[in-house]
Amino acid sequence: MFNDVQIKPVGLDKSIFKQPAKIKVHYGFQNTFKQTASDVLAEVQKALVEYKSKSVLITGHSLGATIATLDAVMLHEQLDSSVKITVVVFGLPRMGNQYWANYVDSTIGPGYHRVTDRLDPVVNLPPRLLHYYHPSGEIHIEDVNSAGQATKVFKCPGQENIHCSAGNSLIHAILLNHRGPYFENISFQCKKH
Repeated sequence: MFNDVQIKPVGLDKSIFKQPAKIKVHYGFQNTFKQTASDVLAEVQKALVEYKSKSVLITGHSLGATIATLDAVMLHEQLDSSVKITVVVFGLPRMGNQYWANYVDSTIGPGYHRVTDRLDPVVNLPPRLLHYYHPSGEIHIEDVNSAGQATKVFKCPGQENIHCSAGNSLIHAILLNHRGPYFENISFQCKKH
């Protein structure tokens, strides 16, 4: 949780990434990612050989979504180009500058999907006024029925589409749709017994 508030933008770690120089990402997110990056790379490489696979699916929610996104870019840079990388993240906060968003678009491209839930305030943090931007690939859940099923879902073209989550007001988002439900009544919350 503490890493979430360490919003200072920093360059990507050059010992891990081969990136354009102008990219800046959230310090706390990158710092958390670096704790497992070498293990993730080693285990994915091992699994690709062991299972004779040519594809990797990466997913995460909230802080886990930021780590999944950084993992995806790292894997894209480190693995053979024949390996297909697909990313599906939920409740992703903004994590880098415009150059970062463009880099995710150019490296992962149409294999990148970020699911946003109704008025979730987390997906609009840190704010754009601090020069943080989302990459393309948003799938926005606008409505959920009483059974927790998504009933209105939109594929949002481009980055920061104001007709999807980027158009939500943080004031109205206090309703906290961050934990879901997303699809098929999947929520990211603990139930107290």
